[in-house]
Amino acid sequence: MPREVIDIDPTPCPAPYSRYTGQAKRICPECNQPFATQNRKRLFCSDAHKLAFHNRCAARGKVLIPLAMAWRTKRGGGGTAKKALAEMCRLLDRYAAEDREAGRMRAVDYVERGFGQGHRN
Repeated sequence: MPREVIDIDPTPCPAPYSRYTGQAKRICPECNQPFATQNRKRLFCSDAHKLAFHNRCAARGKVLIPLAMAWRTKRGGGGTAKKALAEMCRLLDRYAAEDREAGRMRAVDYVERGFGQGHRN
């Protein structure tokens, strides 16, 4: 039985990771600037940016979680649920505008990238 010949392409892998240089190309969610890292799962260019991002998420979550719980508990029906959903949407729009003005990565891009790298949060 003849063996299958496998052609190995010597050209480097395209971004986001090159097996030849060991450098992953990333965009920091906090400053929206490119950086290189050897750690494939690293999301931020510095610990300070990671801390600032997560502190902001925690502060925003303290406001959003009770509203989300009220909306979910009422299953979207009734006056309380409608008010909670309206307030959540208002806050989320405000947070998105703040992030856009500060030049940060969009939340949807951050979540998609995190899920793609095996992160759950």
